Amino acid sequence: MTNLSIIKCKACGSFNRNLDYCSNCGELINPALIREENIDKRKKKHLEQLKKEQVEAENSFLNKLRNHRFWLVRAFGNIVHSVWVILLAVGSFLAWLAATISA
Repeated sequence: MTNLSIIKCKACGSFNRNLDYCSNCGELINPALIREENIDKRKKKHLEQLKKEQVEAENSFLNKLRNHRFWLVRAFGNIVHSVWVILLAVGSFLAWLAATISA
């Protein structure tokens, strides 16, 4: 016996047998292909969001300072970045210390 599937088109309401696309309106009706198409759309949207976040991170003020063409501005940007990293490390340590003391 062959595997017979009858699928109703959501766009026009006609019934189709063993087809990926509606014979009446051409709409995609195969659930597996619809699922793959939706997954591809979500992946593309996620990649676009990641690219947008990466561009925003590259265009930050601190990164512009660190990649400036003048050495004095680059040095100042690197010093500010180093101070920022040290402050974050000290703050993280203090948060960890407070959490371990209170537990």
